[in-house]
Amino acid sequence: MDRTEKIAALVTEALAKVGDADLLGAKTLAGIRAFVAAKLGGSGADYYGTVDPIYYRTVGFAYPLAVSGTAVLRDGTYSAALARSVAARRRKGGRLARWDVLRASVAAATDGRLPSDSEVKALADRGGVDLDSSYTGRGTRVGAPATYPVAPVE
Repeated sequence: MDRTEKIAALVTEALAKVGDADLLGAKTLAGIRAFVAAKLGGSGADYYGTVDPIYYRTVGFAYPLAVSGTAVLRDGTYSAALARSVAARRRKGGRLARWDVLRASVAAATDGRLPSDSEVKALADRGGVDLDSSYTGRGTRVGAPATYPVAPVE
């Protein structure tokens, strides 16, 4: 088992100990990083790039989108109802509105296939979200230029 597989197994083990009500808790992700660090060494910060994607995917599958109507049309394309559900979740903000969580939530509400970031963003756009001003999180706002306090200097 390589290091990535060990990390995935430890994240799965830690998530199994987290109750559904605590899955979105502010300290849950940090606690999972600390758990992995305690088992493999280092600090929780050493595991941002490996623990976080697994956690967010798990959260997305645990919270599938509620779609009023058909999510996938007969021709295999995503429906307008699914686009509205993606847009509604994105507008609410918070952890469930992150693009990586939305990807897994779309998969959970449809056929289980993880859509790409561009597919999820296209659904949000189709559902009425202004992608230039849609921002959730604490990190960079590069993907949401309309949220800049002033125009960036190039």
